[in-house]
Amino acid sequence: MYEVEVKVKLKNPEDVRKRLEELGEKVRTVRQRDLYYQHPCRDFAETDEALRLRRSDDKVALTYKGPKVGREKSRVELEVVVDDFETADAILRRLGFEPLEHAEVKKLRTVYTLEVNGEKVVAALDEVKDLGTFLELECKADDESEVDEKEKLLVSILEELKVEGKRVRHSYLEMLLDQGE
Repeated sequence: MYEVEVKVKLKNPEDVRKRLEELGEKVRTVRQRDLYYQHPCRDFAETDEALRLRRSDDKVALTYKGPKVGREKSRVELEVVVDDFETADAILRRLGFEPLEHAEVKKLRTVYTLEVNGEKVVAALDEVKDLGTFLELECKADDESEVDEKEKLLVSILEELKVEGKRVRHSYLEMLLDQGE
């Protein structure tokens, strides 16, 4: 399963929030803490992969993200819900996975759902500590052949929402690591 995603660093977060509330349905607002790990035998920065443990107000999840495909920020994403953040972290560390230095992402995420041309789209308004406010539009694709078409749909939604800002292909992790250099 591919997560098809378009991300924009917003110039006008409050305008976008108002338009999302008009066009979509607000689902929830949640605090998230993401911890990223380095593989003991290969460099995820070189392979463009990520392993993340996320604690939200409502759940804990372990996520693998594969290399990016398409023009935007689309990639294979596999996720499993776990019961206990600390135990999952301890298991990963005992297996040789260490958290990346300067790689803890903290954000307040407000999630909306939109229905566009029969496609369910998730819109996340992210207030990310040390980075700013972003809009992520996401939908799913069964295989890579669908990615381009779905990315075009998401870009058209950006235009409909009149989003002002710079499109970003980097993850929050990559942006934080770039700041730390």
